[in-house]
Amino acid sequence: MQPAVAPHQGRGGAGRFFNFRRMKRILRHILPVILCLPALGGCMKWDYADMEEFAATGPGLFITNEGNFQYGNATLSYYDPATKKVENEVFYRANAMKLGDVAQSMTIHNDLGWIVVNNSHVVFAIDLRTFKEVGRITNLTSPRYIHFVSDEKAYVTQLWDNRIFIVNPRRYEITGYIECPGMTPGSGSTEQMVQYGQYVYVNCWSYQNRLLKIDTRTDRVVDELVVGVQPTSLVLDANDKLWTITDGGYEGSPYGYDVPALYRIDAASFRLEKQFRFREGDAPSEVQLNGTRDTLYWINKDVWRMPVAAEQLPARPFLEPGDEILRVDGRPGQRRRLRGRCHRLPAAGDRLPLYGRRRRGRRILRGRHPGRLLLETITRQTREAMKRLLIPLFSIALWWSAAAQDKAPSDGGWWNENPSLVLPIRAVGVTGVKPMKEIGVQKTQLDTLVLHENIALSMADVLTFNSSIFIKQYGRATLSTVAFRGTGPSHTQVVWNGMRINSPMLGMTDFSMIPSYFVDDAQLLHGTSSVNVTGGGLGGAVMLATKPADTQGFGLQYTQGIGSFWTTDEFLRLTYGNDRWQTSTRVVYSSSPNEYSYRNHDKKENIYDDEHNIIGSYYPREKHDDGAFRDFHLLQEAYYNTGNGDRFGLNAWLIASKRGLGRMTTDYGDPKKFINEQRERTLRSVLSWDHLRRNWKVAAKAGYIYSWFAYDYANDVGNGKLEYMTTSRNWYHTLFVSGEGEYYIGRKWLFTAQADLHQHFVTNNDRRIISQDMNRKTIGYNHARTELSTSITAKWMPTERLGLSVTLREEMYGAQWTPLIPAFYADYLISKRGTIRAKASVSRNYRYPTLNDLYFQPGGNTDLVPESGFSYDGGISFAVGKEGVYSLHGEATWFDSYIDDWILWLPLGGNTNYWTPLNMKDVHAYGVELKAGYDRMLSKEWQLGLDGNFSWTPSVNRGEAFSKGDRSLGRQLPYVPVYSAAVTGRLAYKSWRLLYKWCYYSERFTMTSNAFTYTGNVPYYLMNDVTLEKLFSARWADFSVKAAVKNLFDEEYVSVLGRPMPGINFEIFLDIRPKWGKKRVRD
Repeated sequence: MQPAVAPHQGRGGAGRFFNFRRMKRILRHILPVILCLPALGGCMKWDYADMEEFAATGPGLFITNEGNFQYGNATLSYYDPATKKVENEVFYRANAMKLGDVAQSMTIHNDLGWIVVNNSHVVFAIDLRTFKEVGRITNLTSPRYIHFVSDEKAYVTQLWDNRIFIVNPRRYEITGYIECPGMTPGSGSTEQMVQYGQYVYVNCWSYQNRLLKIDTRTDRVVDELVVGVQPTSLVLDANDKLWTITDGGYEGSPYGYDVPALYRIDAASFRLEKQFRFREGDAPSEVQLNGTRDTLYWINKDVWRMPVAAEQLPARPFLEPGDEILRVDGRPGQRRRLRGRCHRLPAAGDRLPLYGRRRRGRRILRGRHPGRLLLETITRQTREAMKRLLIPLFSIALWWSAAAQDKAPSDGGWWNENPSLVLPIRAVGVTGVKPMKEIGVQKTQLDTLVLHENIALSMADVLTFNSSIFIKQYGRATLSTVAFRGTGPSHTQVVWNGMRINSPMLGMTDFSMIPSYFVDDAQLLHGTSSVNVTGGGLGGAVMLATKPADTQGFGLQYTQGIGSFWTTDEFLRLTYGNDRWQTSTRVVYSSSPNEYSYRNHDKKENIYDDEHNIIGSYYPREKHDDGAFRDFHLLQEAYYNTGNGDRFGLNAWLIASKRGLGRMTTDYGDPKKFINEQRERTLRSVLSWDHLRRNWKVAAKAGYIYSWFAYDYANDVGNGKLEYMTTSRNWYHTLFVSGEGEYYIGRKWLFTAQADLHQHFVTNNDRRIISQDMNRKTIGYNHARTELSTSITAKWMPTERLGLSVTLREEMYGAQWTPLIPAFYADYLISKRGTIRAKASVSRNYRYPTLNDLYFQPGGNTDLVPESGFSYDGGISFAVGKEGVYSLHGEATWFDSYIDDWILWLPLGGNTNYWTPLNMKDVHAYGVELKAGYDRMLSKEWQLGLDGNFSWTPSVNRGEAFSKGDRSLGRQLPYVPVYSAAVTGRLAYKSWRLLYKWCYYSERFTMTSNAFTYTGNVPYYLMNDVTLEKLFSARWADFSVKAAVKNLFDEEYVSVLGRPMPGINFEIFLDIRPKWGKKRVRD
């Protein structure tokens, strides 16, 4: 859609002299709207907790809840046996800041608790009575455990590092390193430590098979002992015997798979005494001792117990899942004892028992995921917020409808000497006849005015403000995924010019990598309507397409954008067209250091005195300084029309991108010592042919996709040199062919048939490491898969008011065929007056596991079954209006979906570093979607527009409990908002246009229990953007200047935990379109 032109006014006309009476009338309409904007302004419900005072006495129990990787939601809990009370999130409550990302371990020394937070690169020291921080050690690589050699020296083991760090616990400083032989930074792994005399022993776990012996006097490794593959833990019993368990690795490991075993080693001689072999397929880990150090405990699905003097493994477990006894006898000053069986704290989707070790009257338990013994509170903030917001929304809509006046439309053409942004309002059809292709279809159509708002927008930005679907953004210029109706990103099919572009490895699409200026037509097919699409999504489908420019002669458009954070955006389009040919070349280049500041409410900076005591703290204002990006997109199009019904098209889209992955808000590492970035090279191309006749059509397409992805993570190893710890390389080739046909029989029947074939060739090199023998090894997979989809559809309109449709689809993935997938649609025109129409549909659908689900190493599961589901929806729509005066339309849809065998990645077995996908959930998603649009000509020169949408999307787990501690049943799925809404308002006056955009996402939970905690939910937020545009026209070119303000009210918000979004930011755009060649052809 192009800007309109108002007619040129003569001398003395309204176009030259200002009409104060008219202006007064216009302001009566506008000022109330402006006054209502604060009610829709930006705010986010941050819980700025005050520091609480604790006073723990006597023996107690600490529980470190690891949290989810890269969620930053690790927590610390405390159990008081005297009161039998659990206090959760005590670190946050005592310090008013988050513990961080992945709480790996906790050790007690000198009446201080030392908490090692792995992915936050920090070790916290806390007071055991008050739980307040007394110090921290930062700039660690990936810390695992801390062991105290003395009060002034401790060792900290690391993952992805070939060094053990030496620290001074008094000064909280790193003082040196212990080099580990036979390791590189990418393959380095040291874990738990025990001390015998002057020697410290450490097990080397990840892709290792050794125990190391360190002399504490020289801080050097003096010996090593080879055991089985991947020793997970290490203890020293009362008889001075070392015990370690190996998990054996996994099938497909570059080191092979070894049967797990338990080893007994004499500490004095450092020689192996006995090996206890488990059965093949077992996954034992985490060997621990009781308080008297004469009994071993370990995890192997169940909890097992064995005396240290035993000569064979026990035959039966000590504790099985479901045992629920925890009796603690403890009085102040006395050692407590456990009676009965130890009951684990239930954790999110976790079957692993907790384990612990005793330290001076207190016991530390560690779990792999957030503990579920949380103080649950039910919040009504979301509903109350929506009540406050909907009232002004509906008030504005009703007021506009009542106050608008019937005025004659503005005449004029497009882009002449007096450019105008006042667009003609088209008539609403009075017959109510609907295209047969759209019988029963629930869709959202995005026009070019929305898609081409400005060159800096990605499709993720466009969909956020113009649709009811959920956009999950991991930060500015980072991964953005799309989900319909409470489903997941992999349940959304994305089609570009007829070819599916979902990643065959992940099943999803990154919408931040799709420039909106590269899309001329965008449709969202909701629910059952996506069955007509190749590999129809369980949630929906996003259809993206390009179109011929319809130009005569040469054309050029250049747009330059300059914005906050030194952001530059450039767009160039060259076009040429005649009666037969249309060609177009589009280029988008965006770059930015992406350095924006934000107030970090997840951590604090401490103020120390000369004795290194904390005397104060504050929330720092930090800089997002490691998320720089450079994105280059080139789109070449060529179309040829023979003039006798044949049309040919060629589209080729090239992507070259380099993006830094910004640190989390709970990261205490030095950003200058890390490289964390991803790169992409992608080519997508489609060749198309359409043959049209009066009552039939055939079409064919062929395409090719090549995508190469790289992820690199490097760390400064201490000498100023960056060593790469992870170098992941993944690429795939996709070949695509399709054919379709349409045949009309009169005006009542339409038959269509379609077949699509995608052939994927995938290479996944997730990690490249150096083994202990210094040979390079690759962890990944190579696989090919054929995906064939066929469908036939019959549409019938027995009367002008009624339309019926049935679709039958069948698909093949590899060598497996889905059952027949039926879909039924109905469409009935209730009233021609107002074009009131009712629609209903029902369908079955399937989604096959992605290649990563099946083959990823480690953890891929070839026994997965497809997800399947049924969807139902029904709705009603209306449209009224008067040509050149106003138009009003709206739609309400109810949907109800059931998805069985939902695939979920979970940690299983003894060693939870390995995750595997399982068919775990049965999900019920239902709700309401509302859409409405209103346009009004307030006068010949003024136009008002309003579009809005609202969705209510409960999406709950209705499957069976994974364990007795599973509290996810009947709960909203994580990161799925129950409510979302968006409103766009447009006000145009001649060559000026003001655009106001507002969106709302309700609170989202990050844990399956929906527990309301300081770290377990993402607060709701409101967003506001505003744009002002002015058109100019000269003899040689047309211009537009546009100023955009994003996050107008400087909202502090996150879409994903730990990923800060920028505050208020600005960008200015200059668009130039030279006038050469022939004028554009217009309808």
